[in-house]
Amino acid sequence: MFKMDEYSAKSHGFDADVLVVGAGPTGLTLAAALLARGVGVVVVDRLAEGANTSRAAVIHARTL
Repeated sequence: MFKMDEYSAKSHGFDADVLVVGAGPTGLTLAAALLARGVGVVVVDRLAEGANTSRAAVIHARTL
């Protein structure tokens, strides 16, 4: 996580307090938690869109 100062954020066209690099589970959870607290967030990722496949080998019932 990289806290951007106001000048660099505005000069690059971002209006955010925090730049989150990586839109995986951790990055998106962090962004959601910050947004819930009223912090401006920009999330960037290398890929233009996420993979539409699951990497899970097994799906367990919630009761387990």
